[in-house]
Amino acid sequence: MVGLCEMYASLLLSLGSEYVEKNYAIIVAHFMNEFITNPRITSTRQDRLLVRTLIGALLRDLIGVRLLSEQGQTAAIQELSGSYLKRWPALMPGQPEPSALALTVALIEVAGLLRQLGNSPPPVQVSLPFLHLGGHLTHCSGRPF
Repeated sequence: MVGLCEMYASLLLSLGSEYVEKNYAIIVAHFMNEFITNPRITSTRQDRLLVRTLIGALLRDLIGVRLLSEQGQTAAIQELSGSYLKRWPALMPGQPEPSALALTVALIEVAGLLRQLGNSPPPVQVSLPFLHLGGHLTHCSGRPF
């Protein structure tokens, strides 16, 4: 898993910041679908922690800090909020909710992006559903992430 994440880091650096900003939603969806929610990769607690740490490092340290501009960071917050945070819990029948691990990774990344941006611009403030999420934290099996 570590070698695979190193390969992704090299690939994303080679593709450059313009590509990453344009395709941020696809990149995050790939990481979430292929690694975070893959039951074969995250079968044990240690595996979940390793995957969360590695994918979190890719999203936070490589993409969030090195490759995204300020506008890209704002767009990343809006993407994570719309695709993961606002979908918890699933309110519409048939709409899958993100896994607790995906939600954790998304929350950590949004927190890092907000810290990096400093005073968040109004579009970011509107897109954050923290009051919505606060009432549903016990929905996650009653366990801390």
